[in-house]
Amino acid sequence: MTLRIFRPRDETPVNSPKDPSKRGTRVIMLLLSSFALITGSAPLGCTSGDNSAPSLDTTSLETVLAIRDDFQRSDRLIEILSSATESDEATLSSRVRDRYRPIDSVDHLLLVKAWAGLAPAAATKWARAAAPDNINGAAVEAAVRAWAKRDPEAAAELPVGEPNVARPLVAGWFDSEKPGLADFVLSRGALEEGQTLIAAYLRELIAREGPSAATDWAASVQGEDGLVLAVLRHTGKELATLHPDAAIAFCDRHCDGPSRTVIRILVARRLGQTGEGRKAVEWLIQSETGYSKEKGQAIRAAYLGWLSDERNEALAWAETALPEYGTEAWFQHVIGLFVSTTSWNEPERALLWADRIKDPERKQLALITIARRWRDHDPVAAEAWLMASPLSEESRSVARKYPKNYPRRPQPRLPLLDDGQ
Repeated sequence: MTLRIFRPRDETPVNSPKDPSKRGTRVIMLLLSSFALITGSAPLGCTSGDNSAPSLDTTSLETVLAIRDDFQRSDRLIEILSSATESDEATLSSRVRDRYRPIDSVDHLLLVKAWAGLAPAAATKWARAAAPDNINGAAVEAAVRAWAKRDPEAAAELPVGEPNVARPLVAGWFDSEKPGLADFVLSRGALEEGQTLIAAYLRELIAREGPSAATDWAASVQGEDGLVLAVLRHTGKELATLHPDAAIAFCDRHCDGPSRTVIRILVARRLGQTGEGRKAVEWLIQSETGYSKEKGQAIRAAYLGWLSDERNEALAWAETALPEYGTEAWFQHVIGLFVSTTSWNEPERALLWADRIKDPERKQLALITIARRWRDHDPVAAEAWLMASPLSEESRSVARKYPKNYPRRPQPRLPLLDDGQ
């Protein structure tokens, strides 16, 4: 059976500015067809019983690789690779391994994927040892996933601690629909390799079956305390990446108890890192755990992420929250981050908030930090404040010095698009 991609009759070049919609269509077909090289499924638009696709020999392959237009070349390359059989393995292997004839990196990776579909063990060995830098990671991932789909037990002998091995190994094992993956993941324990596998397994499980599948699996895991804790930690983190509400609900059930409070910090940090800082801070404030060291650290982690994502919004929230929460112990973390953030460009604003720091040593350090950063862009005003400040002469001297590799004033981030003005 030969597979052929459906090709519209209108052969307007895909990069023609006159028809941008066709360019988008070709890109989508390229992505779907590339996926088919890994999964073994027929690409979208392919038909069976059509013998018009070119055969895969060295001459036809080089003819396709010589097409100058990137999209047309990739489109045609996928067309012939999608119909490759075991008899084409030598041709693919030879061209993939060829170090002398130039080849586009996208084309090279497509050849690797096609070869891996026919000889995954050999492709994996080559990718790990000899793939060029421009495709190394992607080549290893493609080959390992293809091998795990065909023979997961054999692929499982790979060193999962190597870069680009654990995630495709897990994904390929899922693709194979063969049993034993969860047991294999847990058999590696809670050390570095084991945690890499646990994270990869949970990410794939959530993507394929949803957050409830991950929480059910995590709740079912039994064994040593370290292993159970590792599963709970990674479940919270992976849920927080794409399903913040599910992560919060999970943490409310599992984040309390001996050694488990750290999970709350990890979930809060990930929520802050993925644009859910406000949600995380508001959840932590209302949590029923009462103040604890871990709660303060969790709020700090979430608020730091929020500042990085939406600085002005996070600062405005702190000013609004100050009357209600200013006396709370955990709010000291917010004050410290507020001072650190505003000290670069708004030193007077930072000074007002530094005065609210309760710990004398932390307040002194905050004032020294403000003075240093102020002097970086307005040394005259900074020195005038410093001379009238409550700092001791020794602390003033410290503020006038910059330690080695001290960070300089960050430049404002440019908008991704202008506002038309």
